[in-house]
Amino acid sequence: MKKLTILSLSALILFVFSACAGERLLDSSFAQSALNPVAGLSMRTEQSAYPIATESITVIIENQTEWKGSFGDAFTLQIRKDGVWKTIPFTQEGGVFFEDSTLLPSRKSVSVQIRLSRADFSFRAGEYRVVIEVYLHGSSSNKCLLSAEFQLHD
Repeated sequence: MKKLTILSLSALILFVFSACAGERLLDSSFAQSALNPVAGLSMRTEQSAYPIATESITVIIENQTEWKGSFGDAFTLQIRKDGVWKTIPFTQEGGVFFEDSTLLPSRKSVSVQIRLSRADFSFRAGEYRVVIEVYLHGSSSNKCLLSAEFQLHD
């Protein structure tokens, strides 16, 4: 009986881990209305589409406001699956970080490289977006979430 219980428990654990070993995507925690909320502050990718083998993409953050801004080290990658944005996990080694905080001068643009290789995910053709939190100093909107969509193709 004890062997049967241990065998059953082992099978259950194996089933749970094998089910989790696939894509570990979570629904996006970002409300669409919360993204890109400030006129004059926007983000886009350098290209609208990239080959699937692309290792990094460039995002351009444009600040056409009167306020200086900055953004820290975190960003989020997401994929649209069945019309719903899902957050892509990162490897423990890859993290979700830029090297340093970046200043965003008033009425200027800043480019940042996003390394896709940091994700713990097998990229395939589809629709993706990157989300970055930007702080506008002196603005009533202080913290803003910017997003930029892009495609990966075969």
